[in-house]
This record gives sequence, structure tokens and C-alpha cells, in this order.
Amino acid sequence: MKKTLFICVALFVCFSNCKKESIDECGGNDPVKNLEWLKKTVESASGSCTTVLRSKLDNKTVFIVAICQCCFAAGPQTLYNCDGSLYCPDVSSQACTDAIIQARNKAEIVFQQR
Repeated sequence: MKKTLFICVALFVCFSNCKKESIDECGGNDPVKNLEWLKKTVESASGSCTTVLRSKLDNKTVFIVAICQCCFAAGPQTLYNCDGSLYCPDVSSQACTDAIIQARNKAEIVFQQR
């Protein structure tokens, strides 16, 4: 009985001290509405196919924005920091392409317009 109680208390302490990792710290549940720069970016693409993904790179929230006329896979993709600045200034570099691929592997869709 004491052993079971000890295990229950140990599990409670472990789980109550664990910090939940979340990628919605930047922009909350609706980043397109809550981040002015992202809202303007999406509005400027009105009428185009637009997809916004949110992910983490180097423990920082990033956004992948793709604006094209037909579909997400074919459109150019730009990687932004939470504040709207470019994650990689040279968007045509291999390092930037690799960063986008890495971010897409663990991304969530936060906006999509077809």
C-alpha cells in the first residue's frame, strides 16, 4: 500500500512540475487575427491561394507563408519570425530551404485560403 501511494505521489509531482510545450505562444489561437503583420500579409494576398503554417525552429516560433495562384506545394514559401522579420534574409539560399523543410515537418496549419 505504501509503495502504491509513493508511486502515485511521485507521478503527481512529476506531471505537475512539467511545463507543457506549446507553439501557440506567438499569436495565440488565431495568429492571423492577433499578429498585425501576419494579418496584413494574408489580406494583401486576397484572391490568391494562401497557407500559413506555424512551427518551432531553434525553440522559437516561426511562420511559413505560401502565397500562390494554384496550390501550396507549387508556391514560394517564406519563413518569418514571430515579429514578422524574415527568419533567413537570403530566402533563395540552401540554408533557408533546409530551415523551411525542417519547420514544415512539425508545423500546424493556422490559415488556409484556396
